[in-house]
Amino acid sequence: MSIPCERVARFSIVVGFLGIGAVAGCSRPGVPAPRVIEYDYDPLQVARRYLEGYADGIPVGSERELFPKLVEEIRTVDADKAAALESGLAEIVKSRATAAARAKKLLGSL
Repeated sequence: MSIPCERVARFSIVVGFLGIGAVAGCSRPGVPAPRVIEYDYDPLQVARRYLEGYADGIPVGSERELFPKLVEEIRTVDADKAAALESGLAEIVKSRATAAARAKKLLGSL
């Protein structure tokens, strides 16, 4: 029994189109647009989180290097709070013994 040439040719064409369709169907045309996630950055909220930790007894760590930048960011929003925060953070860094009490007092003024 032999297979007619027409049948083999049709089968080859069908398999070829299925293969091309599978490869072409896997890709999406164009580049997807990047997603932009917007959020509100509040430097006062960042300062409050640090102070809450210090009020709970967490010692000051390497984040103290970020304090000058944080104070400058707060200064653009409220100069009085920035000045209070700057002096308060300096006292917290100096004295670990009074850090929790000073942080609680500073939280009340922010």
